[in-house]
Amino acid sequence: MRDRIGLRSTLERLRWVARAGTPTSAIIQTVVTRALSLVLNIGTGVICARSLGTQGRGEQTALGLWPELIAGLLTFGLPTALRYSMPRKRDEAGPLLSTSILFGLVLGCVAVVAGYAYLPIWLSKYPHDVVLNAQRLMFTAPLFMVTYMLQAFLEGRGDFRKGNLMFSFSAAATLSLLLAQLVAHRISPLGCALAYMLPPLAVTLWRVVEFRRYIRFPVARFRRTAGDLFSYGLRVYGTDIIGTLATQVDQALVVRFLTGSGLGLYAIALAASRILAIFQGSIVVVLLPKAASMEAEDAVLLVTRAARLSLVAIGMLAILAALVVPIFIPLLYGRNFGPAIPVAQVLLAEAALGGTTLVLCQAFLSTGRPFVVTLLQAAGLATVIPLMVVLIPRLGLIGAALSLLISTALRLAVIMLCFPLLLRRGVPSLIPTREDLRFVLARLGESGRAG
Repeated sequence: MRDRIGLRSTLERLRWVARAGTPTSAIIQTVVTRALSLVLNIGTGVICARSLGTQGRGEQTALGLWPELIAGLLTFGLPTALRYSMPRKRDEAGPLLSTSILFGLVLGCVAVVAGYAYLPIWLSKYPHDVVLNAQRLMFTAPLFMVTYMLQAFLEGRGDFRKGNLMFSFSAAATLSLLLAQLVAHRISPLGCALAYMLPPLAVTLWRVVEFRRYIRFPVARFRRTAGDLFSYGLRVYGTDIIGTLATQVDQALVVRFLTGSGLGLYAIALAASRILAIFQGSIVVVLLPKAASMEAEDAVLLVTRAARLSLVAIGMLAILAALVVPIFIPLLYGRNFGPAIPVAQVLLAEAALGGTTLVLCQAFLSTGRPFVVTLLQAAGLATVIPLMVVLIPRLGLIGAALSLLISTALRLAVIMLCFPLLLRRGVPSLIPTREDLRFVLARLGESGRAG
């Protein structure tokens, strides 16, 4: 009898997570989905690293970096504006999605032109065929723009299950494509780059067909919706640029200053440290729509509590990961990637601080102060580029990692100081309280009452 009750309780909890109907269950489902994707991505990383070596792995990164990076710099804040607007204007889902996709395609074409013209200059240290293929891959930028809009649309309407399926399918498809190349003995830097890029773009096309009923362009509503999206988007645009640069400017500068072999080592170190991103990303995609639908005081309370709890979880994982990467990097990727170990350990510390900063930013975004976040985070980003320009030529890869760590620590300090200055709240404590523990236990208790 007890076994049946236990089995029934377990099944009810699994259904609760599968439905992702509450913020807690949505976070758990997102963490589980991205953890599975992470396992698959480790497999793809091992295949690429062992098949291509440090030089080839660096060329693969140099090929696949630019469409997402340049597109991410030209979003004009529309994905974040869409996440912000959807919970508040659910009856205007069609115009919101249609407008964001249209402008996404236009901005994606601008990204193509910018990347095609500038890549030969930035990749001057790389072989001609690498530069040429990087230019050709820039033509995928418009589809990446649409990908950003569709993901924001799903998250804004609270449909995390479909968004999570996109992650899972893309990771599984990438692994399948790489295995096919490996079996056929046709693996190459370009083939690996395409294996990572094509699956999410295929999912995007599928989603466009699925949501075609929403895509309409009545002129009167289009103008008003565009005004609403850009009104918020332009204020948050700087934050989006900062977020994109904070996650990818390091690779862009390593490409500029170091050879393909150095970039290959850095890519492996970065991949090892970004294990933590599945947790912070899972929290943020759920947190902003939820906080945006609340009163300002409740939203700030929710965000600060989420920051404390996420720092504990991510900090513990960072320490554990720092202890095991000296074993796993040579074991998985080969001894040639051993120099990536200390770089990965520094980047793990940076990821823990960066995740907390990102969570705290949601207090300003959810209360309609996106431009404030833009200005504040710019102070941190303004340090990372000059630091890298100085430290990468002198210290190599570890210089890039230290630059990110210093910049992220500054951003965290500035964001915390802004709570009393701009929100009239005390500096948020990052030490969990008993109330936080009771909150977690209460939310987990929702699963026991689900079904």
